This record gives sequence, structure tokens and C-alpha cells, in this order.
Amino acid sequence: MDPQPPSRAVNAGYILATVLLVVTVVFAAFAVVSVGVGVARHGDSLLYGRTLTVPLELSPDEIRGLPHDVDPRGSLDVQATVTGPTTKQMLLRSATDFDVLVLFAVGLWLLQGFMRAVVRGDPFGAANVRRLRRLGFLLVAGAPAVELLNYSLRLSLFNDLPPHPSTDIGVAGFSLPGAAPIGGLGAFILAEVFAYGARLRADVEGTV
Repeated sequence: MDPQPPSRAVNAGYILATVLLVVTVVFAAFAVVSVGVGVARHGDSLLYGRTLTVPLELSPDEIRGLPHDVDPRGSLDVQATVTGPTTKQMLLRSATDFDVLVLFAVGLWLLQGFMRAVVRGDPFGAANVRRLRRLGFLLVAGAPAVELLNYSLRLSLFNDLPPHPSTDIGVAGFSLPGAAPIGGLGAFILAEVFAYGARLRADVEGTV
């Protein structure tokens, strides 16, 4: 029996995943070129230029002008603008964006391969099971690892900035991406469902 042609939703999903992957790869290539230009121009990169934004956290004790019944809890996310960044500062700031970009590109590559198999009428193949398991590992282990790396990069960048003795300001802390482990768990579960479907298909084909 010939497989059913893919639906419009499946085709649209495959096209969207492909477009996003191409755009991400192109932007990643541009980011690499930007770093090269920044090194050659001593910190003046294509992406950031001569003004570099750095994510920081402001202590709630530094917040003024609020109504008396408003009690801020936790640090406030702010951004500092560094004029004329050094090459080291540019490299540290670029690295915090580039590793996230790589993680996103790998996830899109797995998703695009998954959708390609669905479009070709082979959703329950062994390749899709492997893709789902790799996607699960990427979300469960890769996303926290990238955030941990980014925290160390932010800390290094903060230590390289001019001091702020009159303001209680610090580096943006470690933030565990809660949605990533949940998505990874879903990918692992879906991988087992697809593996079971592949075994059922093999049994049916063997019977026929």
C-alpha cells in the first residue's frame, strides 16, 4: 500500500523548520564574521559596534521613587552600555550569544530531519527515534550546560567592566531553563512511542 501523502500542516512544518534552520545557519556565519571583524578592529564588531550591552542585575535596595506600599522583591534585570569595548569584552559578549545559537541550530537540524522523514512517509523509522532521543538529551543536558557556561562568561565579562562603587549592581545570575528539561522529557517519551510504533510496523510487515 502506498503511503498517504503528507498533509498541508506537515508540509508547512517541514518548510518552516527548513527556513528557520537556514536563517539560523546564515546568522551564525554572520556572527563568526562579526567576531573576526571585531578582533581586527579591536572590539568594534559588526553585531555590537562601539556600544556593547551587558546584562546585569540591580539590587532592589537601589530602586527609588516607588510608592510606599510597593516592596520590590528580587533583583531587577538591567543592561549596561559599554562604549568602546575591548576585544576581550567583545569576545565574551559574543560567546554568550553564539553558544545559544549553536544549541538552537542543532535542535532545528534534528527537528528538520524529523519532519523530512514524516514528509517522505517514514515517521516511525529508526532515524526518527534517534533524532528524538538526541533532541531530548540536547534539552535535558545541553540547555543547562549552555546556561552554566553563559553564567561563567557573564561573570568574566562583569569582572572586566569598570567598577560601580556607588551602585549595588551585579552579574545576572544562573537561571535554569525550566521549559527545556520538560521538553526534553517529552522528547524522550515520544521517542519510545515512535520506537514502539516501529516495532509494530516491523511485526506487521513480517506477518504479511
